[in-house]
Amino acid sequence: MYVLGVDGGLTEKSGMGLALFDPETLAWCATTTITPKKLGVPARSSWDTRVDSAIRWLDGWLAATIDYPNLQVIAYETAWIGANPQVAIKVATLCVAVRALGVFRNVPTIGISPAEGKIALTKDPRASKDGMIKMARLLLGEEHIHTSHEADAFGIGLAGFAQHTRAVRVNLARCDEDRATARLPGPHTMMQEDSFDSRRRL
Repeated sequence: MYVLGVDGGLTEKSGMGLALFDPETLAWCATTTITPKKLGVPARSSWDTRVDSAIRWLDGWLAATIDYPNLQVIAYETAWIGANPQVAIKVATLCVAVRALGVFRNVPTIGISPAEGKIALTKDPRASKDGMIKMARLLLGEEHIHTSHEADAFGIGLAGFAQHTRAVRVNLARCDEDRATARLPGPHTMMQEDSFDSRRRL
C-alpha cells in the first residue's frame, strides 16, 4: 500500500512536489516536482489551465507508477494565507482539484497544514527547508529527494497517513461499540424472557 503526499504550488519558482512511498516501511516509490515547463504549459497561462494540466499529468503519472487500488490515501497541503491571500486562493483551487481526483479514483484524501507536515517529518512545526530536505533524504534516500517541494510532500504524506490511520481506528472502535450495544438486552427484552421462563416453570 502507498501514500501520496502533494505539496501545492505551480509557479516557475514554486513547483508542485509529489512523494509516493510505502508508509509502513518508509520505502521510496517515486518523487518528482511538477512545474509549468514540465507540463508544457506556457509560463503566462491562466491558473486554471495550470491546475487542469497538473491534475491530468498527476493522474497519468500515478496510473503508470502503481495500481490505484494500492493507493491508500492522498494527502495534500492546505492553503496557507500568509501575506498573500491571492496565492492562498489559487492554492485552494489546486486542493479542490486534488480532492476531486481522489473522489474520481475512490481514494481517501486528507488536507494537511504545512505545520503538520513539518511536525510529522522533523517534530518541529517551524522546521526550515534545509531541515526538511535533510530529514527526508535520511529516511527516503538522498538520491530520491531533489527539491524542497518533494521533502515537503513527504512530510505531508506522513501526516496524512497518521490522520487516516487514526480515523480508521476510531471508526472501527465505534462499529465495535455499536455492535456490542445491539447485543445487550434491553428492559423490554428482559421482561419478555422472564415471562417466558415463568410460563415454562408452570
